[in-house]
Amino acid sequence: MVVLTINIYLQELKKSDLRSRNGQRKIRNRIILSLLPAIRKYSEFIRLVYKPELIALGSVLGDLAHPDVALFGVEDKSDAEAIVTLYSKMQATGNVHIMTFVEAELAKISLNCAITMKISFANQVGMVATRLGANPHTVLRMVGADSRIGSKAMRYGMPFGGPCFPRDNRMFQCVAKRVHVFAHMATATDLINQEVLADILRQVPKAGDIGILGLSYKSGTSLTEESPGLALKLILESKGRTVKAHDPMVSPYNLQDVLACSAVIVANDCVEYREVEFGPETMVIDPMGITKKSSKKVMV
Repeated sequence: MVVLTINIYLQELKKSDLRSRNGQRKIRNRIILSLLPAIRKYSEFIRLVYKPELIALGSVLGDLAHPDVALFGVEDKSDAEAIVTLYSKMQATGNVHIMTFVEAELAKISLNCAITMKISFANQVGMVATRLGANPHTVLRMVGADSRIGSKAMRYGMPFGGPCFPRDNRMFQCVAKRVHVFAHMATATDLINQEVLADILRQVPKAGDIGILGLSYKSGTSLTEESPGLALKLILESKGRTVKAHDPMVSPYNLQDVLACSAVIVANDCVEYREVEFGPETMVIDPMGITKKSSKKVMV
C-alpha cells in the first residue's frame, strides 16, 4: 500500500504545479480519489476518512484538544462511528459534523471564507469610520456585541494573511467558477483586503525613513507567508524608500532603531509593541490601535 501511494503521488506530481498552494491541494484531492479504488482492490475492510484539523498558529495544541467543531469526511457514514470514537479519546468532539469528502472540503474552505469576509467587512467599516472622523474600534465593538454577529474577527486592523485564509478564499472562488457560480463575496473580500494595504500606504509620508513593527503575518510566529508587514516593506523598498523593520521572531533590526524612524507602521499585534514609546514627532500608523497613545502623532 505504501508503494502504491508513492506511485500515485509521483503521477500526480507530474500533473500539478507544486509551487502554488492550489497545486498542492489538487494533488491531495487527486490522491484521495485515486486511493479509493486502490484501497478497495486490496481490502474491502479498509476505509478512508478525511479529517481536516481546524487549527491556528499560536494555539495549535489547544485547537487540537478542544476544537470548536470536529469535521469528518467519510465515504460511507457507517464508517463514522469508529473514527469518532477514536478521536473522542484524543480530543473533545462534542460538536461533530459528519459528511461526504466533497462536503467536508467545501465546509472547511467555506469556514475560512466566512472568517475572511468578516475581517474584510470590519476593515471596510474601519476605513469609512476614519474618514468620517469616528473611532473604528468603538463602532465595531458595538456591531460585534450583537449575538447575531459576534466580536471574533470584528476588529479594524491589518489585512488578513498567512498560509490558510488567502489560500482558502481563492480556492472557494476557483471551486465556484468550476460549477459556473461567481463568488461575489469572496472576490470582494480579496479586493477589500488589497485596499486595506493600499490605504496604509497612502498614509505613509512622502519623505523620511519608515519603520515597520512586525514582519510575520501574525504575532507569535516566524511565518511570513502572505504577510502584510512584509508586503509593505517590499513595496516601499521598491519605491526607493529606506525601511527598517523589527520582528522578535524574524528581523534582526534593533527595535530602538526602528522606533527612531520618522514614520512607523504597526503591522502586527505583538505584545512587545503595546508598550513601546515613540518620539513626539513620530508619525505612527497603527490601524489596530494597540500602541499607547501618549507622546506621538497617531493615524488610525
